[in-house]
Amino acid sequence: MKKYLAVYKELHEKKRYGTSSERMFRKFASCIPRDITSLLDYGSGQSTLASIIKKERQHIKEADSYDPAVKGRDKFPEKEYDFVTCTDMLEHVPEEELAETLDKLYTVADRGFFMIACSEAREVLPNGENAHCLVKPPKWWKEKIEEKWEITGTCQPLHSGNRIAWTVKRKAS
Repeated sequence: MKKYLAVYKELHEKKRYGTSSERMFRKFASCIPRDITSLLDYGSGQSTLASIIKKERQHIKEADSYDPAVKGRDKFPEKEYDFVTCTDMLEHVPEEELAETLDKLYTVADRGFFMIACSEAREVLPNGENAHCLVKPPKWWKEKIEEKWEITGTCQPLHSGNRIAWTVKRKAS
């Protein structure tokens, strides 16, 4: 996200952005395990998803948000969580930075939920480019995710032609 970091910071300063997970939480709530006590919302934007999940799942003691473009959420956590959510974020990462981002996700949790848009966004960045700089078909995303993660489930009804939604677990290295 380094390539677009300044542009996303500018966008977040101008408006409330990155909140799709709040609207969709009910649709993917069943994909979040009940045996976890800590969670990181990676690439959270300005979403309150971590707080929503913690309130809904009272057994979760710690729920944090990380986004390099949002002030106050821009410090990468130096600890491990039981679960990581990454909703509508990976398509914002330039292809040349994707491996590094997936490596970071791999370090923070054994299990997770990834939701990825496979089409252009309605949002246009301040630099005139589409907010989704990495629009690829589901098969391409599956291959990239499976380099580090095992896909353990498909989350319906979010998994469709233009959006993929998977639960994952870390592959043994």
